[in-house]
Amino acid sequence: MSGQFHAAQKELSKLANHHIPYIPCQAHRINTFLEHCCNASVIILNLIGNLESLYVFFNASTKRYGILSKKLFEIEGSLQLCNLSKTRWTARAESVKAVWTSFEIILETLQEISSSNLYDRKTKSQSLALFKKITSFDFIVSIMFMKNVLYKLKVLTEKLEAKELNIIDASNLIEGTIKSLENINKDYDGLETIIDAALIFSRKIDLDPIADFNKQHHKRLIPKKIDSNPMTQSDFSLKLFYRKEFKQVLDTLINLTTEHLKITIETLKPLFNIFKMPFDNNNTCSLENVAGAVKLFSEMTNSAKIHDIDE
Repeated sequence: MSGQFHAAQKELSKLANHHIPYIPCQAHRINTFLEHCCNASVIILNLIGNLESLYVFFNASTKRYGILSKKLFEIEGSLQLCNLSKTRWTARAESVKAVWTSFEIILETLQEISSSNLYDRKTKSQSLALFKKITSFDFIVSIMFMKNVLYKLKVLTEKLEAKELNIIDASNLIEGTIKSLENINKDYDGLETIIDAALIFSRKIDLDPIADFNKQHHKRLIPKKIDSNPMTQSDFSLKLFYRKEFKQVLDTLINLTTEHLKITIETLKPLFNIFKMPFDNNNTCSLENVAGAVKLFSEMTNSAKIHDIDE
């Protein structure tokens, strides 16, 4: 769309004989930023991969899918597994919600398949492997964290896709979401609460979260030939590890979204100066702002030239 040579912006600008500003779809950009923020953390990236593996495992076989569907149908409030869209990352909020809402039913189904003589060895092996992956503490704490983040962005993108939405309201929606994410990022107690809830849930399904964490993650010590003093080694604990992972995700998402919003506003700054309310001493509908806004559009007639605008 905005390539240097034969992209739509370049070609349309030639046809109009006027530079046409490029404003990418805000909803699509949010999806892209979400993909980048998930890649910022290995445990979150593994969560996405495991969710996809879970969906593929059940939907690749009508027999396996039928067993799960029957169990889900019998439980009020349970949800069917959802496909993880490759292009709409915020649609993955529905997948996270479905897995989390029906988590214990999914575990029960995987256990039944892995121990049943009705399935071949490969299927039982896959079922057991998935069971182990989704009963790891990494998976549980990650899904509890991401379900909140994903739903905030899902709501945002749905609002950004509204036909009646204008660019000013869109920027306000994005700013509001950024502030909400910043509040989560700064809320030490809130992140602690998520981890504590994951610890409680893990014990509920007979998982020892501390042992599982120690098995999956090891403290990297500085070689003794460099530093033999144990007091100078970095602190390493379960809660510190997951807070750091969550903050990497949030920092990436906040920084990318904020920078993109700044570029969009700068591209259309004259229009923002005119239409962003309320007007005050620093934000007035001046002749300069109107002239700058007119420059964003091609001249339809000679009478529309900037120097013809007066008070």
